Amino acid sequence: MTRLVLNVSAVLVFAPIALIQSYETVEEAIELANGTKYGLGASVFGPDQTYAIQVAKQIKCGMVSVNDFAVFYVGFSSGFRISRASADFEP
Repeated sequence: MTRLVLNVSAVLVFAPIALIQSYETVEEAIELANGTKYGLGASVFGPDQTYAIQVAKQIKCGMVSVNDFAVFYVGFSSGFRISRASADFEP
């Protein structure tokens, strides 16, 4: 049987999924989040709401939720990098 291996964190996915990625440090987590060519939406989860907000502010992304997922996507704002929905996008 052939297995399909896909690095979901490296592709644009419009589906009802949540990707959970492991990391060693918060700095590494921020690098992973910012290290993709996409940047439409992200979520940060953690027990310290204030610290989670500080981390969320460092993620280059159109929408970042804290301890939740996609609840405010109705008020869509443009993303970053190739996910940006703006006419002035430059790769």
